[in-house]
Amino acid sequence: MKGSVKKDKKTGKYYYTVDIGIDPLTGKRKQKKKRGFITKKEAENALTMILSEVHTGTYVEPSKLLYGEYLESWFNTKRHSVGIQTAKVLRGYLNSRIAPSLGNMKLAKLTSLHMQNYVNSLRDEGLKRGTIEKIVKIIRNYLEHAIDLELITKNIAAKTKLPKVDKEELTVWNEHEVQLFLKAV
Repeated sequence: MKGSVKKDKKTGKYYYTVDIGIDPLTGKRKQKKKRGFITKKEAENALTMILSEVHTGTYVEPSKLLYGEYLESWFNTKRHSVGIQTAKVLRGYLNSRIAPSLGNMKLAKLTSLHMQNYVNSLRDEGLKRGTIEKIVKIIRNYLEHAIDLELITKNIAAKTKLPKVDKEELTVWNEHEVQLFLKAV
């Protein structure tokens, strides 16, 4: 595997081109090009990182799949391994909470920052911590599945911080209220 760094004459910025293997379907060489580096050193460092990933077998080509498309695929697989009621609950969370917010983004472009902002927005909408925990658990689960399918390299929801636990204010009865309760029982 080789790569090279060059300067774009029009923009003055640097880019790298790297061979990432042979396409098993077509037998043709596959290349990756990344542009927009301000310095040659930046481009060389990025090239070194991708070459290292290619050599160690950890490189995963970024998926062009939209998040919403992947969710549908994941659900169609998952629903066969869970009960009917669980499948209905999953479908409800996917349709009402997850897909509308994240569905139009490319799966490979989603970041930990997107995920944290999403969780924060759920809290701002007034959702309780327990509901947010369920949603994040679903997201973590299907991102692990995406890693298994080699669509992404890491689970961007793994370190998402959940909001503080809701503290419900307790209502304490006075002596008169206790007596009224006991008479009613």
